[in-house]
Amino acid sequence: MMSLGEQFAAARALERAGEYDAAFSALLAANAEKFATLEWDEGIEDEAMSDVLATFSRDFIFDRIAPARHAPTPVFIVGMPRSGSTLVEQILATHPLVSGLGEVPYLGESVEQIMPRGDAAYYPRLLPYLTDRSLGRIRQLYLNRVPHDRPFFTDKMLSNFYHVGLVKMLFPHAKVIHCVRDPLDTCLSCFALLFNKDNLAFTYDLQAMGNYFVRYRRIMEHWNVAVPGFVFDFAYERVVEDIEGQVHRLLDFVGLPWHDECLRFYENRREVHTCSKDQVRLPIYRQSVGRALPFRRHLEPLRRILRDYV
Repeated sequence: MMSLGEQFAAARALERAGEYDAAFSALLAANAEKFATLEWDEGIEDEAMSDVLATFSRDFIFDRIAPARHAPTPVFIVGMPRSGSTLVEQILATHPLVSGLGEVPYLGESVEQIMPRGDAAYYPRLLPYLTDRSLGRIRQLYLNRVPHDRPFFTDKMLSNFYHVGLVKMLFPHAKVIHCVRDPLDTCLSCFALLFNKDNLAFTYDLQAMGNYFVRYRRIMEHWNVAVPGFVFDFAYERVVEDIEGQVHRLLDFVGLPWHDECLRFYENRREVHTCSKDQVRLPIYRQSVGRALPFRRHLEPLRRILRDYV
């Protein structure tokens, strides 16, 4: 009997061989087996989204913005897994003014330490009751954990999309980059992968993943209204088509001077701990664009859930 890792590897081999029906059947079986071992509650996820939308109005955010600080500048990279976020961080971390931290839990952990009784389950509903001093302690706890040897650092915890309003309050000078990729390509790439950790349960079930995607996009749409101009959408497909032009846009948004080596991000030997660690050692390639097309018949139920975004 094959292990889960071997099942996912077999599905990849079938996909490379053009055996798409067999590959998808193998993925369905492997993902179902993995999903059965994990906990996922749609009700909890719906409630979390509702709490974010209800709490972070534009007035609530702008009434509590801290005085701007200018060093170091956090660059938060948010979005779905497999959306090009590791590529974005690798490009930025190749710049001499940027430290790349990867997927660090510092923001969520700082909130947990300050919330009353340490009960972060009530975030963000209790946020309106925190004093400016408490918000300042969250900010300082976070900054105490990041390096200060360069003017900018990246935080690639993708689920920080829930916290963009809080980021604006704590770090009004921060930069938020939203990594965007074709929704079906993104979801299929998640479904085809056995992740290193068990914190992405939704990726092993197509309906759960579709619902998660819709929630995440609704929250991102909310930030566009609540904190207009604070979030920069960076599309993977545009990078593939025009790497130099898009890197110029990226550096301009962050406030970094041009650096030629950012185009040779694949030569950067920094440690990368995500599943994309091998891809960012290569120059830009096109093979991942349109990955879902051969599976479109199998992905029709997912397409229906994502109908507003496909």
